[in-house]
Amino acid sequence: PISTCTTPFQRLALAVQHRLTSKMEDEPLILAITLGLDTTAILDTTDPEARMSVLMTLLRDVPADIVFGAWPKLARAPFRWAPQSLLGFPLHALQSFGPGAVCDTRGLHACYEGFIADGVKTGTQVVARGDAQQYYAVDRKSGMKYEFKSRSLDATFALPEKPALMFRAYGIGGDVAVASVLGRQSDDGQDVIEVAVVGHWKMCASGAGLETGSGIVLEGVAVGNAQRWRVT
Repeated sequence: PISTCTTPFQRLALAVQHRLTSKMEDEPLILAITLGLDTTAILDTTDPEARMSVLMTLLRDVPADIVFGAWPKLARAPFRWAPQSLLGFPLHALQSFGPGAVCDTRGLHACYEGFIADGVKTGTQVVARGDAQQYYAVDRKSGMKYEFKSRSLDATFALPEKPALMFRAYGIGGDVAVASVLGRQSDDGQDVIEVAVVGHWKMCASGAGLETGSGIVLEGVAVGNAQRWRVT
C-alpha cells in the first residue's frame, strides 16, 4: 500500500530473518558492516546491549510500530523499546502503516494518537493469567470512550501512577501500548511526552455512547496523531 512505511530497520531485519550467529555481541557489528555504516562506536564496547543501542542510532529511521511488539527488548533506557536481536524478527511486524520514527541517543521519537490519564492508584494490577477483565478510558473533553482488553493472558504488569496509552496507526490489530509518563517538555516549540512502555492492550471498541462496565476506568484527555512522544 502507498501508506506503508519502509525503513532501513525493516529491510535489514527481512534480509537476516533466517540467519544465526554464535555470538550475539557480534550481531550489531555484522549488521552495521552489511549496511556500510561506521562501526567505530560499536567496536568501542563489547556489551551486546550497548552495541545494539549504537546500531539503532546508526540506523536512525525505524518503524513507529516497533513499540507494539512483544519480542524481547533491551533492558536499559533510553532503548527499552528496541529489540534485543533482529535475527528471526517476525515478518508481520515489519510492515508499518503508521509514520516512521527516529532513534537517537535520547530514545525513539514518533507521533501517535493516544490518551493521557489523570492518574491511577500505584500498583493496580491489570493483566493476569486467565484475566478476562475489561478496561476503559474516558476523554473528559469530548466524552469519547474506549474499551480495551488484555492482549496476552500470559503476561502481568501494573498500571503506573501516571499512565498513558499510545494507539497503533489505523487501528491495525487494535494494538495499544500502555506506558508510564516520565515527563513532558517542549522540543523545538512542540509538546513532547516522554514515556516508558510497560505493557500492551487491544482496543475492543470506541464511541461516545459506549457503556463502561465494571472494569478499571481511566479518565483523562485524548491526543491526536500529531502528538509527539519520546519513548525511552
